Amino acid sequence: MRGAGTRFATWFYAMHRALRMKPSLKATIHNPSFASLSKNDQVAACIQDIEDEVFWKAIYCLLRAVFPALKALRYCNSNIPAMDKIYFLVKEADEALQQSRILLDDQDLFGSMRGSSLQECIKEYDEVFGETNTERNDQVLRYDFFISFNFHFF
Repeated sequence: MRGAGTRFATWFYAMHRALRMKPSLKATIHNPSFASLSKNDQVAACIQDIEDEVFWKAIYCLLRAVFPALKALRYCNSNIPAMDKIYFLVKEADEALQQSRILLDDQDLFGSMRGSSLQECIKEYDEVFGETNTERNDQVLRYDFFISFNFHFF
């Protein structure tokens, strides 16, 4: 796997594909011929993520929360009239987020949004949206962070 410029939904599709390929990824990194290859820092970070069960649980929880919204986006990007389906999927997306709220707030899975991570997120948010010196609460920033969430091997 390698990094590539993508659109918003493609990140989640890549995560879904990685989750489905978990057994193959684990088999690859444990293969003796793979162990003999030279590895840079990025490859080492990928190997660490692949071996980390918390990483896979975090991907699963994130995908569970956003999957109905991704289905709604597909209908929004098509030329077929589907307002009834979009309305239904938006309601499903809201329910999925509500059901996943506790898991998305789990600091053991996603880490804490305090300190330098929070400041980096605020800086990126300000750069993207052109805002400065505005007050935001941690919970709103935590969910904004998920929108731009990156994993090492994507």
